[in-house]
Amino acid sequence: MRKFFPPIILVIIFTVLSLFVFNVNLLHLPSFLVFAQEDVKDCDVDSENYRACLEEKVSALKNKIKQAQDQAQTLTNTINLTNNQIQLQQIQIYQTQTEITLLEKELANLGERIEGLVLSLDRLTEMLIVRVQASYKQTRTNLIMALFTHSSFSDFINQYKYLQQAERQVARAMQEAENQRLLYDEQKNLKEIKQSQLEEKRNQLSAQRAELERNKQAKQRLLTDTKNDEATYQRLLLEAQREIDSFRVFVTAQFGSSYCLSSPAPQPDGWFFSQRDSRWCGSRIGNSQDSIGAVGCLVTSTAMIWKKHGADVTPLSLANNLSFFRFNTAYMIMPTPAPPGFVSNTYGGNLEIIDRELEAGRPVIVRLSVRFNTVGTHFIVLKSGSNGNYIMNDPIYEADLAFSSRYSTGQITSVRTFTPS
Repeated sequence: MRKFFPPIILVIIFTVLSLFVFNVNLLHLPSFLVFAQEDVKDCDVDSENYRACLEEKVSALKNKIKQAQDQAQTLTNTINLTNNQIQLQQIQIYQTQTEITLLEKELANLGERIEGLVLSLDRLTEMLIVRVQASYKQTRTNLIMALFTHSSFSDFINQYKYLQQAERQVARAMQEAENQRLLYDEQKNLKEIKQSQLEEKRNQLSAQRAELERNKQAKQRLLTDTKNDEATYQRLLLEAQREIDSFRVFVTAQFGSSYCLSSPAPQPDGWFFSQRDSRWCGSRIGNSQDSIGAVGCLVTSTAMIWKKHGADVTPLSLANNLSFFRFNTAYMIMPTPAPPGFVSNTYGGNLEIIDRELEAGRPVIVRLSVRFNTVGTHFIVLKSGSNGNYIMNDPIYEADLAFSSRYSTGQITSVRTFTPS
């Protein structure tokens, strides 16, 4: 006669066995090398206070940077500021490396724990199946029949007690298996969270290293451009400040001091940005004291070009890239930074170049000289059209405006193109 497990027993066994469809492997993650640097030599990497020591250095360097930003702009002060920023980035890289190392250790420990839970659950399941089967066979025997088959009533009582004890053992094994399963799920979820955090930290480390390299290049450019000469530095600084002041003249002439919007600006074409957008209007550009809203027409126009060509940027992310600006000003370097895979070139106010680029589907940035009480300067993006009949994205106004509704081709003093490299 065939015997069948009661449905509830089958459900329990199936639930326990289903835990083992996962194949959990230990993670073998690469370690990040920590290179000895002068600025962290007194922080003991093996000490419990290592992270606190790094944080103290970060705080001290941030204070130095703030003090340097408030000092007079000289070549020496600019170099000192740049050096402090480079040191700050190096220490922040150490911090990220430390966090990555700790996450790697946590993931390795979690992997070992999960592997141990899998083995424990495996043994519990095998034991549970055996006990369930034995208990089921015993309970299939009619108690009245068992009473007559035993040689004495005492044997029957002992058999009955044994069955009760077996049932209690099965119940305990089931509860223990359930507890192990819950713990397994908890550890598995925690491991997934830690793995996600590790990926974020690795991406952060990559971005920090790229920023450090850019700032080292900016320092080298500073020394090259000025020839390490204070007079040359002051001359170039004056040029940059004059250009920035002309941006401010234009914005003030249009809106006075109330130029920031109260909310984010729309993006009807998916890549328009407004320098007046509430998300970044008041944010500073580079190491300067100037905001994107006040003087950020070129920064914002450049962000539009980058976005159009697939880069995930905003005016704020470009404004935070110190290597894009001359010295400690909001003046963007030449040639204008181009998005990845493109090169930037600057020409005079030549409409033929504009028409050629627009026909190829490549927007251009144009510089406008507009006279009020004094000369104001503004940058916009031309996105389509020809022979002076252009559609523009104006960073101070809106997207998809007719160029002739606000400006004339005679005001175009230069054209900046972005072509595939």
